[in-house]
Amino acid sequence: MVNRGASLLMLFSFWVGLFGTTARPTNAAPPLSATPTVCFTLEPSTAGPGDRVIADGDCPGLLHHRFLRIFFDSTLVTETDFGGGRLFTLAFTVPETAMPGIHTVTVKGPFLDASTAFEVPGQPCPGDCDLDGRVRIGEVVIGTGIALGQRSLEDCPASDADGDARVAIEELTAAVRSALKGCE
Repeated sequence: MVNRGASLLMLFSFWVGLFGTTARPTNAAPPLSATPTVCFTLEPSTAGPGDRVIADGDCPGLLHHRFLRIFFDSTLVTETDFGGGRLFTLAFTVPETAMPGIHTVTVKGPFLDASTAFEVPGQPCPGDCDLDGRVRIGEVVIGTGIALGQRSLEDCPASDADGDARVAIEELTAAVRSALKGCE
């Protein structure tokens, strides 16, 4: 007669032999490689906030899985249960808060983590915190608070026109000029 404890120990040893010591739920993705796959394209590859973009891909990691998420930097812009297979075509809108510059668009699925670069063209108007194309006095006040160390640069990245992670007097002057004369 086999001891119950011995049977459980044999079962546990078998499990560890198959799957290692770290148990993972059956729906969890395996560890991803350090370099993401590039298996999709974006059309257009450059667009402004509010513009529609099409992601068109052929990704081997999607062969038997249907759920996809697309991120613009860290912002989820679309997700779908698309029917499976390697091929997909999905549309998303560039977030209204997207600042000009190079961004990362990532497609994620259960066995997929694919990324590509995407550009939002143009320079933001100095001090235009909400990127609506004009600077209001409240936005100048926010920039002043950042310059004085009372607010975070995250509150208005457009206040830092030269990208040096601080707001200088010249940048505040440019924001006031934008508020008085409009964005150029």
